[in-house]
Amino acid sequence: MNCNGCSKGIERVLEPLKGHGVEKYEVSFDKKLVRVTCSSPMSAEEVLTAIQKTGKVATLVNIEPMLSK
Repeated sequence: MNCNGCSKGIERVLEPLKGHGVEKYEVSFDKKLVRVTCSSPMSAEEVLTAIQKTGKVATLVNIEPMLSK
């Protein structure tokens, strides 16, 4: 992410996924990091594809299981 507009573009493609597998997301321009929490079996590939549609390069850094509530 090179500018705040880049992070807004990523937010625009992730927002429609809320309620369809994405529970929440956090886009940090300063850290150049996007953290996505999925509540269903949405694959990391689906999230990466959505982000890549903005023209940005996205790579998976880590997958962590959700803690039980």
